[in-house]
Amino acid sequence: MENKKVVVMARLIAKPGVEDRVKYAISALIAPTRREAGCISYDFYQSSYDNRVFVSHEVWDSHESFAQHLKAPYIVTLQETGADLLVQPLEVTFLEPLG
Repeated sequence: MENKKVVVMARLIAKPGVEDRVKYAISALIAPTRREAGCISYDFYQSSYDNRVFVSHEVWDSHESFAQHLKAPYIVTLQETGADLLVQPLEVTFLEPLG
């Protein structure tokens, strides 16, 4: 893939009753992710209408940086525990600007 800035949206839906566990797990990875090489911005949000839904907005300097992020120990751990905490696997969408 071309080595250019990458905008990513990730969506997680917590199983009923474990919303706080998911929120804690996500909160714990924000600071270390922001320190990763290639991370331009990394923000996570919880839906105002459905507290089980969490969405990230991430900007990386390249697809390679994002791929390295997915190998970080705290991301691997979140992916491994996801089956117990999430309704479905993590949904990742790559975005392109319209204008």
